[in-house]
Amino acid sequence: MPILTAAPRERIAFAVTKDDAQVLTKNVFTKVAFDDEEFDLGGDYDAGAEYEFVAPTDGLYFFHAKVSITSLADTKIGIIALFKNDAEVRRGNRINASGATISGLNVSALLSLSATDVIDVQAFHTNATDENVTAGNVNHFQGWKVM
Repeated sequence: MPILTAAPRERIAFAVTKDDAQVLTKNVFTKVAFDDEEFDLGGDYDAGAEYEFVAPTDGLYFFHAKVSITSLADTKIGIIALFKNDAEVRRGNRINASGATISGLNVSALLSLSATDVIDVQAFHTNATDENVTAGNVNHFQGWKVM
């Protein structure tokens, strides 16, 4: 039995990356601009301006994202979260830095969405200065409709 048995419109999935650096403002959640599409079945991810997924139909959706922050000073933290309709809906891991390191932040969630719900990824840190999302193929965001 094939894995994807639903009608073509029900085949909803995307995978995007962020290969270039992006400034993350200190002490505020900042939307990560995942702007390089690997694929976007259904065209529901906006990689050109809003950097968000808009659910085309009601259902259960699974999302995963990873973001690396260039460096965090001792005792500073980094956080990643999924936002639904501009409100935090799932917080991922929190990194407590122990020196200038590249910090990998991950979040995953199975979410019940209604048509037109919007999902994006945001990152936060408490460094004394603004920091960058690390350039390179280490940042990704993906999602698909489960049912």
